[in-house]
Amino acid sequence: MSIAVSAVVARSRCMTAAVAAMGLCIAFAGSAIAFGAIDDLAVLEKALIGGICWTIPLYVFFRTVKGAKTSEIHISGAGKVRVRVIPQGGVVADRNGAEGSANQHGELVQLLSVSTLWPWLMVLHFRHEDGRKSTLTILPDAVGEASFRALKVACGWIVMRRAEDPC
Repeated sequence: MSIAVSAVVARSRCMTAAVAAMGLCIAFAGSAIAFGAIDDLAVLEKALIGGICWTIPLYVFFRTVKGAKTSEIHISGAGKVRVRVIPQGGVVADRNGAEGSANQHGELVQLLSVSTLWPWLMVLHFRHEDGRKSTLTILPDAVGEASFRALKVACGWIVMRRAEDPC
């Protein structure tokens, strides 16, 4: 059985919208507090709480948008996983300047069994060769439905195979 699959994981619009919606809820609550929804607070306390409730969601939203990177994930038929962050330009080129996939240049990682594989969300936890850990969150709109299903099956196969290994 071959589970080989490759996918380019872009920034998810659904994730960005969810972060923005949560931020708006927190900002709305901060505005309600700052403008008098709670009467037993001093004016300075209302202003501080309101300011914090506006600062945190703005920071998180811009950090989410700025920190979102396009990644390329490749799972070989033997279950080896390579992950590569695509440069900001988005075009992947080989040494000769020809555009195409550069999966072979990705970093070899180990998919950890704590990864979450749901029908609508994957949170993949990786251990890199140098020992550091990273996380990649994937929603269907970030890769497309067919690629999402293929990735989910391949990652599930790797996790189950690793759980069956005695070592």
